[in-house]
Amino acid sequence: MRIDPKRSDAWLEIADLLGQQGDDVGALKAYEKALSADPKNSSSVCNMGETLVVRMGNDAKSLKRGVEVLERCVKLEPKHQSAWMNLAMPTRRRARRRMRFGVIRSTLLSPRRRRLRIWL
Repeated sequence: MRIDPKRSDAWLEIADLLGQQGDDVGALKAYEKALSADPKNSSSVCNMGETLVVRMGNDAKSLKRGVEVLERCVKLEPKHQSAWMNLAMPTRRRARRRMRFGVIRSTLLSPRRRRLRIWL
């Protein structure tokens, strides 16, 4: 199959298909080609950011890049709801991590800890 490199919509479709198949790295490459064809294509920008944050967000580098891409997305399309929701995800993850750490810490420092089984 031959793809016109100037057709950002074709690259966007390929990226979506690759993402559905679980090939996130391939999807990112296709999103980058879509963006090189049309840098202001908000769908490409937003989908790329979502892939980086939601599907690849366990890696700190991908998460940081995803937040940058999503910020670019909301500049292009300020009312893009899923971009705003995905921008909030890293904050929610950090808050949950801090909360879990706080519960574990307070349990370990509790005067009644001798009775508690430590499950770490």
